[in-house]
Order: sequence, then structure tokens, then C-alpha cells
Amino acid sequence: MRSSLLLPILFVFLAACNTTERVVHFDSEQSSVAQLSANDVNALQSKYGNADGVYLKYNETLEHNVSIAFTSTIPHWKFYKIVDRSYAVFNTASPELSAFTLEVDDEDKLEQATIQVQVPGSLGTTYTKDDLTVQTGADGQKVYSLSYSIAEPGTIVSERYEITMGDLERNPPVAHDVPLQYSLPAEQVRFQYIYPIWWQVDIKNLSLNQPLEYERIEDSERRKIILTYSNESVPAFVETQNGPYFKQSAPYFQLQVTNLSMGSALRYNAPEDWTEFAKDYKQYAVGEGDRAARSIQRTTENLVGPASSDLDRVEIILNYIKDNIVLVDNNKQKSFDLVLSRREGNTYMITGLMQSMLNEAGIDSEFLLIHPAYEGYFDPDFYSEDQLQEPALGVFVDGEQYYVLPGRQRSLGEALPRYFAGQTAMVITEEGFGGFTEVFGGQGGGGDLVAVADNTMTPPNTPVSDVPSNSGVTQQTPVETMPDTNTGTSTTVDVTPPPISTGGAPGINTPVNVPTDPVQGDPVDVVSTEPPVNQQPVVTEPAPTGPEWEGSIKTSLGGFSWVVASRTTLEEAHELANEYAALYRAGISVDVLRGESRGVVRYRIAIGQYTSRSLAEEDKTTRLNTVLPSDAWLLRIEPTM
Repeated sequence: MRSSLLLPILFVFLAACNTTERVVHFDSEQSSVAQLSANDVNALQSKYGNADGVYLKYNETLEHNVSIAFTSTIPHWKFYKIVDRSYAVFNTASPELSAFTLEVDDEDKLEQATIQVQVPGSLGTTYTKDDLTVQTGADGQKVYSLSYSIAEPGTIVSERYEITMGDLERNPPVAHDVPLQYSLPAEQVRFQYIYPIWWQVDIKNLSLNQPLEYERIEDSERRKIILTYSNESVPAFVETQNGPYFKQSAPYFQLQVTNLSMGSALRYNAPEDWTEFAKDYKQYAVGEGDRAARSIQRTTENLVGPASSDLDRVEIILNYIKDNIVLVDNNKQKSFDLVLSRREGNTYMITGLMQSMLNEAGIDSEFLLIHPAYEGYFDPDFYSEDQLQEPALGVFVDGEQYYVLPGRQRSLGEALPRYFAGQTAMVITEEGFGGFTEVFGGQGGGGDLVAVADNTMTPPNTPVSDVPSNSGVTQQTPVETMPDTNTGTSTTVDVTPPPISTGGAPGINTPVNVPTDPVQGDPVDVVSTEPPVNQQPVVTEPAPTGPEWEGSIKTSLGGFSWVVASRTTLEEAHELANEYAALYRAGISVDVLRGESRGVVRYRIAIGQYTSRSLAEEDKTTRLNTVLPSDAWLLRIEPTM
């Protein structure tokens, strides 16, 4: 994660007074825990498949508390983490259950800790923070530990501790990712997030149409919002080598503060959409500053001069970067020629350097930010850098697309990491947000350059049944499953990841003659993501009463669409769009998009949602050439349409 890309905290030294009261306090006096009988132990072991132990409870609280005195404009901001958990030990030989270990970042502080070990038939032994051994970890963190002997099954260990975070102004705790399932099963799980009543918070969905269930309470007296998640009889999460990642099958609470203020003394605002989010990354795409510095030109010319093919040029450039540029975790380099001259850079700068060198070698590519599968579902309405962590290049050579991950310093030609295949990626251009695409490719270990073969593409001239010749269809593949943007409350939690569509690779991303929008008068580019055929999301809300095709274009994800006509009234537009309903039934996006031109509201009948220029043009000149009207034009999709 690039923490340095968090929007800056703004200090405005003006008088203000916003104060909250703390809701949850650390209780150093632990109440005695009811002892387990032999029958209780046997019942729990039977319930959870003979696990080494079971959490009787696992409670965690994250709470912000702020105040600004009338005599000061500097806010007093405290952030607390309190964990209160207890577990019963069944396997006394388990090292995990016979020791307490806690890592605390160097700038944070362990305020209090109480540990109680209660053997059946005894009153138990209590330890405090003073009994813990403290060591310094490899990254400067403080490691607290305590070992205790567990001699009898049914022993109950209770652990409570409180941590306060330091350096809040420079490193604000505005993003949180809390697991709600553990390596041990749990009888009861409870998580609370508590923050000032005037802040705003966004919460990521677990899967398509499935927000996490939680309770929201507004405590006006203490000026706090309290979010509470509760669950019972939670099984253990067991990680397997090729099984689903944690976030693909387990619940978690991922949230971020989007608007933080304490009067006018301290403010923070997260991106409001993907266009704003992408502004921080456009510096890495070719086209700004000295991205084509003379040193880059000379180095590229010397490297690829004798190369016989474009693919050889890509390999030569990648190997040069792998062998000569050291990956470092900093943001000091602000230009690609500095990365080249100093022979080091972070993964974003190294990726941008390679794109610049490819550009000098005449190789077309695009800068990508990939959503990895281990981050679970890609939520299009959760504008967080945690969702798009991996910079990469989509490289177009000889009609095939390749993925290059130069920052990983790996060898050429290996398979794409399995956590990238089928995932969403954001295209970053020199202007910023360039829409979304889908990463195709096989499963396997890590690699840098991966050719994407097209094994599932419907031949361009394949007829589609029940589709009139004047309606047309786009290719069934490649497609991108566009996540639903519904964020309404659901009564059921489904943590299964949404199905992933498969398909072929787009062709070379060469410039095309893009039609001009007859209404807007501006040249436009393209992208496509049709909903896959026979793949319907599970819906917990009542079915919509509008046209069956309505909403099939996901405007929150941007992209481009072919416009076949525009009307000045919604009724007329719906009537015309209904003539293309057969396309929607065949798996093609059909929708009416609202826009404004010269002060007049227009309703555009849009077909398809493309992920690359080459796909849109190819579809128009092959299967859609007898379907789209000759004056069809490309429209850039905006989230507000």
C-alpha cells in the first residue's frame, strides 16, 4: 500500500470546539470465567471438529475520541484498540495456545494488559503488562510475550489489552481491515467501530449485492456513531494451498473514513470517485514531465537496436530493468530518468520507467493497477487504494496482450500469479482514470510477462439465435463481470466471491479513427464490458419494475459505449431502447444514459460497455457492421449518467 498517497491532512488554525466522550473503556478487573466441565469440553470438541481450542468470545473495539478546548485550536485526538478474548484449550501441546504474543508498532503504545489462566478446579493465575517480556522486532516494533504451561484440557485463557496509536496527524488511522474469522473457531464474535458523529465512513461490500450486516447506533449524548458486528458459532478458517483466499470465503470488516474533521482544526477527505482516486497515479503513466528524457531514449535505442521482433524488444527491456534497477520502498524518485540514473525506484516508478522505454521502442502498452484476488470482491463504490495494489503493464504485441510486472523482478515467461487472473484492473493514462478492464490469463506462480491466449472467443461471424439482424450483438468474450453498485442493506451475509467471467485478450491497442460525438462534438475513445450470458447475481432486493435491460451498463466503472441514437425525453429513449431488448437477453449491455449538451438534456441509447479500443472497433467492423447504424458513435461513460 502506498500510504504516502493518502490525501494530506490540512491544518487550519481557527477556533473550534468539537468534543466526544469515550464509549468503551478498558476494564483491568477481569471477572472470573465460568469453568468448563468435561461434558462442556466434549460438546465443544464435537461441535468444532476436535479443534485445538475454541474462542469462547472474541471482542474487538476500535474507537476514536477527540476534543478541542476553547483555549486551544490543536485537537486532542486519541485512537484506542481494545481486545477482549478468551479461549478454552483442548490440545495442551498446541504452542499457539500456551503463549501470549503481541506486536505493537514503534509509535504506538501498549497501555494495559491483563491475562488470566484458569485451570479447571482452580481460581486461576493473573498476569499484567509488567509480567510481559518486551523485545524489539526486525522492523522496530515492540514484541510483547508471555509463556504459560497448559497442563489440563478445559483450561481457559482470558486476554485483554489496550493499545493507543501515536502520530495520528502524520499517519492518520483512517483505513481499517478487520478479520471476523480466526484460526480457532469462536462461540461468539463481536467487533465495534466507534467514531465522532460528524465524520463519514464507507464500508466495503463482501460480495456482489451483499454488504456486511452490522448495527449502526447514533449516540447523540456522547456524539459518537457505533457500528457493531456480531456473530455466533463461527468455524475456524483453514487456509489451503490452492483454496480460496481469506477474503473470498471469510467475513471481514473493511472500512475507511471518507470525511474527517474536528471543527476547522483538522480535516481529511478521501477520494469521492475513481476519477479523483486516479489523479495520484497519473504521474506514473507515460506523458508527463521528463518521462521521455534523453537518457531513456539513448538507453532504449542501445538496448533494442539489434532486436529482431517486438516481443524480443519487450524481453530485452524487462531483463535490463530486472538486472539493473533495484526495487526500494520509497517515493523519492519523481521522474523516470532519475530511477534510471540512480538504478533504484519503487514499484510504481519502475513500472512507469518500463512503459516509457517500451514507448521509445515503439511498443504499445497501458499502465494498470490490478485488484488481487486475495483482497476479495472488487467493490466499485469503495474508493480505496487497498483494492488496487499492484502496478503492471498491459503490453500489446502481434495481436496478443501480455502482462508485465517489472516491479516484481521476476523472470520472463512464467505464468501470471493466480491472484491476478480474472481480476479487475484500472487503466491509468496521462490524464488519470482510463476506465476498467479485466486481467485474463492462466493460473500459476509469479511471473512478469504472460501471453494471453484467446481460447474461448466466439468467432466473429457466429450467429446468435433470437437476435434480429437490426439489433446486433457484441462478442460473448472477452467480457468483464461488472459488479453491481447496489449498496442497500441486505438481510443475508454471503461471503462467497462473485463468479468470474473468462475470455480472450484484446488485440494491439493501436490508435483508431474514433467517430465524433455529433452532440458533444468531442472525439471519444472506447472500452467494453458486457454482462456474461447466463450469469445472474443473487439478488436479495425486490426485482426492479423498469425495463429488463435498465442498469446493465455500470456507470460507476466508466468505460465507453456505442450510442445508436439520442432523444430529448426518457419515454422516447426507453421506447427505442426496447427494440434492442433481444441484445440484452443475449448478454449484451443495453441502457439509456443521461447527459447534457449545450444546456439540453439528452437520453442516449447505448449498446455495450467496452474494455479496449481494439475490441470496440473489431466488434463494429465484424458482427456489428450490419447492426449498428452508420452514424453510431462512441460515448465516454461518466458515473453521473
